[in-house]
Amino acid sequence: MSNIVQKTIDDFWEHTLFKIVPTWIKPNTFTIIRLLCIPFILYCLLNQMFVSALFYFIIGSLCDSIDGALARKRNQTSKMGVVLDPLADKLMIILFILFVSEFYPYQDVLLVIAGLSTFTILLNTILILAFPQRGTIQADWWGKLKMTFEVIGLVLILIYIIFNSYTALSLSLAMLYLAILFEIISLVSYLYQFLRNK
Repeated sequence: MSNIVQKTIDDFWEHTLFKIVPTWIKPNTFTIIRLLCIPFILYCLLNQMFVSALFYFIIGSLCDSIDGALARKRNQTSKMGVVLDPLADKLMIILFILFVSEFYPYQDVLLVIAGLSTFTILLNTILILAFPQRGTIQADWWGKLKMTFEVIGLVLILIYIIFNSYTALSLSLAMLYLAILFEIISLVSYLYQFLRNK
């Protein structure tokens, strides 16, 4: 099922955006665009320009989908991309959470997500440094589900703030709880894969 969903998304980008993306543009280009979106997102949140923050956050999130699809469709995976892509994801999510939390009534849920993401980054770094011979474990489907629910939840937070929508508030909480669940499953799966990858 997961492969079908991923293939559907990849095929969508291949038949739309990739038709106009030159072959010299690499997947890491979209990862860098995602990183460049982060200061714009934070500036907009800091100045309570929530519509603009929503725009840049959606652009950054779409780049996450695009870079992976481009790497798979054009066989352009790289060691730099394997490291940079999840780092860009977590930086965008963690910093977004820190800047938006004061406007969200369920701050404890946001802190749990930020804490889990920070722990995952630290654990991944420690394991790679301690056991470089085992290589890098790529994100599995649980991690992708976690990221999807995180992004939807955070978009709903901005919609709640912009429109004062309590429907968006309730839905955001549900999405973030699902993100926490899949973050924990993804972390266990990562450790299992790492221990097997001798």
